[in-house]
Amino acid sequence: METIKEDITKEIGEKEAKEEQEAKEENEAKEAKEAKEAKEAKEAKEEKEAKEAKEEKEAKEIKETYSYIQLIIEAHKLLCIQVVTIFIISLLYINCYDDNIYDFIIYFCFGLVISILFVASLVLIKKFNIISREQHYKKYAPYVLDFFKKYINFSGENIAFLYALVSCVIHLLLSIMALLYVKKYIKTSKKSNYALLISALLFMAYAYINVYVNDIFKVYTNTLQLTRNEYNISLFSMTVTYSGLLYYFETIKNEKADLLNKLIN
Repeated sequence: METIKEDITKEIGEKEAKEEQEAKEENEAKEAKEAKEAKEAKEAKEEKEAKEAKEEKEAKEIKETYSYIQLIIEAHKLLCIQVVTIFIISLLYINCYDDNIYDFIIYFCFGLVISILFVASLVLIKKFNIISREQHYKKYAPYVLDFFKKYINFSGENIAFLYALVSCVIHLLLSIMALLYVKKYIKTSKKSNYALLISALLFMAYAYINVYVNDIFKVYTNTLQLTRNEYNISLFSMTVTYSGLLYYFETIKNEKADLLNKLIN
C-alpha cells in the first residue's frame, strides 16, 4: 500500500516537474520570440530612420544645389557679374581655342568690361558708406557674412567694411588690367568691316536688355540706393567711356595696319 502511494506521489511529482519544465520552455520560447520580434522591429525602425535621414540629406543637397543655382542667376542681374563672366569666357576662348577672332568681339568684350567696371568702381566709392555697413549685407547678401564668419574671427561690421573696400579695389584693378592687355588681343584679331558699328550695335543691344528687360534701375535703387539722376549719369558715363574706348581700339588696329603696310612697302 505504501509502495503504491509512493509510486503515485512520484508520478505526480514527475508530472508537475514535466509541466513546470514545459511551462519554462514555453516561456523561454515566448521570450525568445518576443526578443526576436523586438530586434526585428528595432532593425526595421533603424532602417526606416536611416532611409528617412538619407532622403532628407538628399533633399537638403538638392535644395542647396538649387539655392546655389538660384544665387548665381540672381547674381547675374548685376552688371559687374555679367561683364566679368563675359570677360572670362572670352579669355578662355581666345587663349585655349582660337586667338585669331574678329576685332569687333574684342572691342565689345573689353570695352564692356572696362567701361562698366571703371564706372562701377566710382559708384561704389561714392556709395561706400552704404556698402560698408553690416546691415546692407544682412539684407541683400547674407551669404557674404555667413561665409567669412566661418573662416575669420571678425565682427559683421569689420567684414562688411573690408568686403566693400576689396570690392572697390577689384572693380578698379580689373578695368585697368583689361585696358592694359587689350592691345595684345587687338593686334592678333582678324580685321572686319564696320567693326565700330557692330560693336556699337552690340553695346546698344546689351544696354536695352539690361535697362528694359533686367530693369537694372530697380536692382541698383534697392541695393545702392541710387537716385534716378545718379542712375542716368552712370549710364551716360558708361556709354561715353565705351565710345571713347572704341575709338582707342580702332587707333590700335590702324597702327597695326600701318605697320604692315610699311613692312610690305
